[in-house]
Amino acid sequence: AAHKSRGYDSEAARQYIREKFIEANADGMTPYDWQVDVTEATKLGLDCIVIAGTGAG
Repeated sequence: AAHKSRGYDSEAARQYIREKFIEANADGMTPYDWQVDVTEATKLGLDCIVIAGTGAG
């Protein structure tokens, strides 16, 4: 829906999120897919709840 109404490109946004995560992380770790999902959801103004185990990132 965001693509049709605003020209939003999810793949480009997700790649940008991954790149920024890697730049900000001194260990060079890559984000988990769920971390990218949550970041993209909040960028779009969507509510989200994350339930993750201790140490899950």
